[in-house]
Formats: sequence, C-alpha cells, structure tokens
Amino acid sequence: MNSCARMTTDINPTLLPEYRMRYLSACCILKDEVPFIAEWLTYHSLVGVEHFFVYDNESAVPISGHPLLKKYLEAGRATVVSMPGKTRQLPAYSHCLENFGPSSKWIAFIDLDEFICTSEFQDIRQLLAEFEDYACLAANWLCFGSSGHLKRPEGLVLQNYQELLTGQAHINLHIKSIVQPAKIDRVRTAHSFYPKNGEYAVNALHLPLSPGAPVCPLSHRRIRINHYLIKSQQDFEHKSARGRADLDTGKPTLDYVTFYKQSAQAGERDNSVEHYSAQIAEFIKTGQLPPLFVQDLPDLDACMASCAEFIRRGEIVQAEVCLCHASIHFSEEAQLWVMRAFLRRHQQKIEQALFFLQRAFRYNELPQAYEELMDVLIAAGQKRDAKKVLDFLKYAQTVQTKSAQLKRKLEIAEKLLA
Repeated sequence: MNSCARMTTDINPTLLPEYRMRYLSACCILKDEVPFIAEWLTYHSLVGVEHFFVYDNESAVPISGHPLLKKYLEAGRATVVSMPGKTRQLPAYSHCLENFGPSSKWIAFIDLDEFICTSEFQDIRQLLAEFEDYACLAANWLCFGSSGHLKRPEGLVLQNYQELLTGQAHINLHIKSIVQPAKIDRVRTAHSFYPKNGEYAVNALHLPLSPGAPVCPLSHRRIRINHYLIKSQQDFEHKSARGRADLDTGKPTLDYVTFYKQSAQAGERDNSVEHYSAQIAEFIKTGQLPPLFVQDLPDLDACMASCAEFIRRGEIVQAEVCLCHASIHFSEEAQLWVMRAFLRRHQQKIEQALFFLQRAFRYNELPQAYEELMDVLIAAGQKRDAKKVLDFLKYAQTVQTKSAQLKRKLEIAEKLLA
C-alpha cells in the first residue's frame, strides 16, 4: 500500500492464533492528545473493547511513551503505529483494515473525542451480538458543547462537558462505524465504509443504510457516539490550529462564530455516562488497567459449559461475552443462538430472544430451540401460540428426542398451558 509506505509500528504484532481472535477492537488516529488518551482507553476498556489500534500522526511527543498506553502495549492490549503526513485518517483506517482486520471480529473506528455509549447493556459486545449478520453497525453522534469552559478544566471529559451542543442538531445525523472487517470492502470517509457485495450497514434499529452513507436517520435509543466536539475554548483553538485528519482543508468542523454562540447558551444537560467517572479516575490514579474478560476455548462444548457456569453464578454479562467469543468460530451452530435467546429471555428482552431463535432455526431444527421458543412465548404471555409449539414438540417426528429432562419439561408445560 503506497500511501502507507512511511509508517512504522512500535510493536510488530503477529496475528493471534485461531482461538484467540478478538471480538471487539477500536482504531483511532491522534495528534498531540496526551491529556485525553488515558480516559478514552480506560472508558472503552470498561465497556468491552479488547484491543486498541492507535495511529500517531506526528505528535510532538510520541504517544507510545505515554505511561498508561505503555502498559497497554506491554499487556498486548494495544498496537501503536506511526503515521506521518497530512490528512492521514483514511490511510490509517485502510491500513488497520488490511493489516489488523483479520485479528478482530469487530473494529470500531472512532476518535479520541468520541465515546461509544449504550444504555441498554453494560458491555458493547452484548449489543453487537445482535448485529453479526451485518457488515457495519452505524451509531449517530450526540455532540456536546463547551459547557462554558474557556480554559481546559481539571478532571475528566465525561464530567466537565455535559451540555449538548446548541443550534447544531443536524450534525448528529453523522454516524461513526463499528464494522466487521471480513465483510468490508474499503473505507469511504472517516464516518463510513463500503461493504462487500451482498453485505450492508444498518443502524441499531436494523434499518439499512445506502452503501458508504456517512449519515442516517437519527436514533440514540440503543447506541450513540458521545462526541465532545469542541470542549473548552482553549481546546477548540488548539484543534482548529491542528487541522483536520480526514480532509485537506483549513476549515474546522465548526467555526468560531458557532463556538461563541453555543458558549453563550446553556445547552440541555446529559450526564448519562458520568457514573463511569469514579472507576475511570481510580484506574488512572493507580495506573492499573481495567480487567479484560475474553474467552479462549477450543470447542463449542467447552464454550457452552463455561457459559452455563457463568449463568449459574448469575454473571449474565460474562455469559453473553463468552457466547460472543464462541460466535467467532461457531456462528453457524444453532446451540449457540439458543443459549443467546435463553439469556435474553431471562433479561425480559423478548423481541431479541425471538431474533436469536430465528438465527438458531436457520442452522438446525433442534428440540432445544423449540423448547426455548415455547418458553419465550410463555414469557410474552402468548400461551395459545406456546401450546402449539408444545404440541409440535410432542408429535413432530423431526424433533423427537430421548431426553428424559426434556420430556419432563414438556409434561410440566402441558399442565401449565392446559
């Protein structure tokens, strides 16, 4: 790739062995953003990012020397690539896809002023489990203003900037992309990618986007990108002088007139991610890395046994992440999708449980899938339909089983649905 000929890599990573492929990584390009790297790394580690691909665009002090980032490098949880030159964001993204894409099922392409947020789950990987059919999950921006700060305040971005950007709602139509590299053809913009033929991007409502579209109908209901677009006046001036990484233009995303206008107005407050602040501050203070939960299991039976143990202990997030890692290699196994449906039913997420069961039936007609369907319908209050599934399990030759446990379950269900 000629456009990347001058790049150097601080750690020369070897792609992980087959059963140590990452489920979710993040890629960014930065320049002179030392004050913000620790918070960004720590937050995204807490919500499920397993590895960071950091492209350093001629920072005055190379970012690989940052004390916390060095610990990520030493732990094998980050890769730093030197990327000199102007307007290098798209070449950086292309390089990441080509060289590191095979090591991750998903990669989120975001900046250091962007934080992935989902109010529905503790861990982003739990949401991504629902979108494994697609090349890309597109998440809209939610842009924040300066909150009246002239100079950069002490403390965390998530605490200091909680007023939404006023008068610029249209900006939130922009998306950032979390992609499956195996399903992506190439980069289009800093926001969007071209899927391979037959693949497509969707938003969190499963609405398809046009190929390479950098915007989509606004929805923050399930996932969003908190975009701390301008921060303080000091930061805004520094960012404007630095120039853009994606376009060869001197124009910043927002001009000074817009900055001063929003600065004079109090925006609507949003503090929905502030609860992470105490954890983030503690990890940064101690210099420790948030614990990383991944699975490294060689077969589906081992994955299912591990998941069952997490369920027994009431550790639902760990159980779901266990299944995320299992899906890297066993995505066409109906048993995996039945277990995912079971977990969502126990979280009262009936629509998602039915979605996972659809995936299960696509691959195999397991008696356990129909059993789970019956339980989902009972949980949804649809006892008449549940009775029909029960009758199918009792009489259909295609799903007859010698399982004494299942037969006992059907006897109990028959009394319940009588």
